[in-house]
Amino acid sequence: VFTINVTTEKNCEVRLKETKLDHEHAESYQLKIRLDTLAGVVNPTKSTTMLNVQVIDINDNVPTFVYPESSKRYAKNAYYGAVAVDEEIGSAVLQVKAEDLDGGKLGDVRYELVDDDDQNSTEGPYFTIDPKTGIVKTLRTLADVLPRNLPFRLVVTARDNPGATNPSDYNTAQAHIVINVIKDQHRLVMAIDGARPDIVKSSENKLIDVLEKQLQLIVGGEKVLAKQYRRRDNLTVETDPSSTDFWFYVVDPASETILERNNTKVARSILNRDSVGNITTTIAEKLSIIASDIHLPLQQQNVVTRTHTAGVTIQWTVFPYTLILMAALILVLGIAGIIYICVSWSRYKAYKERMARMYVTQRYDPVFIEPNMKEYEVQVLQMSVPIDDNDSYNDLQLDFSRKNHTFSMDNVGYITKENVDSIDGHSPVSSEAATTARTSSMGRSMANGGTSTFGRTNMAFDPADDAESAATAAVVSPTNDNVMFREKKEFGRPTIHSGNGLTTFNRKDVEVTTEL
Repeated sequence: VFTINVTTEKNCEVRLKETKLDHEHAESYQLKIRLDTLAGVVNPTKSTTMLNVQVIDINDNVPTFVYPESSKRYAKNAYYGAVAVDEEIGSAVLQVKAEDLDGGKLGDVRYELVDDDDQNSTEGPYFTIDPKTGIVKTLRTLADVLPRNLPFRLVVTARDNPGATNPSDYNTAQAHIVINVIKDQHRLVMAIDGARPDIVKSSENKLIDVLEKQLQLIVGGEKVLAKQYRRRDNLTVETDPSSTDFWFYVVDPASETILERNNTKVARSILNRDSVGNITTTIAEKLSIIASDIHLPLQQQNVVTRTHTAGVTIQWTVFPYTLILMAALILVLGIAGIIYICVSWSRYKAYKERMARMYVTQRYDPVFIEPNMKEYEVQVLQMSVPIDDNDSYNDLQLDFSRKNHTFSMDNVGYITKENVDSIDGHSPVSSEAATTARTSSMGRSMANGGTSTFGRTNMAFDPADDAESAATAAVVSPTNDNVMFREKKEFGRPTIHSGNGLTTFNRKDVEVTTEL
């Protein structure tokens, strides 16, 4: 690096052999110089010396940006970042970093954003950058950004020697920043079982690197959270702190635009079942992480948190589903009610028509029927006087003239049970204590047109009904041997006998009952 020459004045001259020294390579050099003379002329202890050469630092290095591996992989001198559309103002988006090999204040780097049409608007810029740290933050809400203005393309400048005012005293470098806006249709979630979020966070860069190599897309991590899963019994979302959900998005390297889930590339390379199996297998082989699935984000409202030390806190997240179920239930019940009303109305109309065609029977006054009394055998009393006694015979003849008559019961003879047994062989009644004699329909209509004492042209007894009774009627006995038991006759309707014109009427016209 250095050479030594002896000048004409016999001085030692140290010269720089190399064309250039770099303070960043070596800040100083230690040289040992020895005087070459004859032996014994100079004291050996004074014939050597040490020379310290200090290299002065100058601003000879330009700041250099340090790009992430994804940018180097696709030869993109740019930083790629994304921010949620509902992110709070002042949230960090990404961080740029530039290095300057100069030491001291010459190597101190400051950052600033270059004015750009995408950055500036009538209401001011959307982003700002911290001059010292290079962290890009939001200045405004991104909800009003038009899709045609996305993604944001910014230019950042890194400058060294911040105190210098002369352009020749400082150096600058520029880099591009591409910021996409994350919406729900862009988010993807990788479920990782058996690894806590802090462990996955420490390996996030390695995980992104594996995904980018597998997918051939720029992958960005949005957040790392505890695993969330939905219960099938009550549709709630629960959290498992022992596992992790890695939220990420993908950017197309060609267009530098964030891709939605329904994009062909995403569906084919990520959401396809075979692709998911390949991704999870690769991650398990290279990172020893068990990735179980890649799915869409679950709802974030009213999440049920389950810990291993505390109890389970139940918070319902099915309010929208409840409204849908209630609406469906009301619809079903309404349709069922309408159908029931229609069927009931049809049946009612049919009933009315059927009743209109029916014959209505006329209502009569109620008829009360007397209970049947005990049946007694009818005794037809043939009471007459002997033929040879004309006077007595005439006394028993009934007068059928129209004058009023009173029927005397003195002419009625009664028989006893003993006499009856001798006649017919059996009692006319079912009871041994009673014998009944009845006299019915005492009127008779004679051929000469006579009427009974009751004004009826009928008779209670017709001699033609029984020829034997006529033969025995002439005998009168004090023991009533001439009384005969007759069979029960039907007196309900009048019966006309062709021989003598006799008529039999209802037996209830005249009825006398006697119990012996």
